[in-house]
Amino acid sequence: MRPMLRRRALIQAGLGAAFASAISRQISAAVLVRKEQLSIPPTLAGITKSTRRPEADGKRDPFRKPAETMSFFGVKPGMTVAELMTSNGYFTAVLAEAVGDSGKVYGVNNQWMRQRFKDTARPLGDLITKGGYKNIVELNNELEAPGLPASQFDAIFVIWFYHDVYWMGVDRPDMNKAILAALKPGGIYGIIDHVDASGIGHRRCRQEPSHREERGD
Repeated sequence: MRPMLRRRALIQAGLGAAFASAISRQISAAVLVRKEQLSIPPTLAGITKSTRRPEADGKRDPFRKPAETMSFFGVKPGMTVAELMTSNGYFTAVLAEAVGDSGKVYGVNNQWMRQRFKDTARPLGDLITKGGYKNIVELNNELEAPGLPASQFDAIFVIWFYHDVYWMGVDRPDMNKAILAALKPGGIYGIIDHVDASGIGHRRCRQEPSHREERGD
């Protein structure tokens, strides 16, 4: 069955000029979510206070809204989730805190991303070794074949990066097919990204530095 759009939303006063969408295999709907409508459970409220997260990450919390973002997507303890193109793992650590020790987070980076970390070629190395995040699994694979086990994931995320796969020449249908195959029935494919003016479509995604994507409805 063709994947259906579950949610497409702008978290006002939360993610600023970003859009967040969640794609499911079962439900089709559209909803606008305001920050004040989100209920932050106690399991998520402590994310920003974790001493395991890098100090620099805490400075990004006011505009990244980690607890609100996890609440919006319904991330809970015990879940198995993944993030593609994690870089050094701001949201990977957030996910690891949200799913807890009973959950698991797979972080995937391709060769292009790993080459940006020439000293170790392990973008998530510090989180795992210095931060002690034993629930993070680091994968070094291309996006079209991320190496995620089939039908095992409650949610898979691409955060602040989907617009980049255009100019990188990633085969998006193959990437999305691999992501959907890794989701459990009803699992969420969550995308958070920048947006451009209505009518722009995907054209400027191929143009740096203003590579942005129009928000769909």
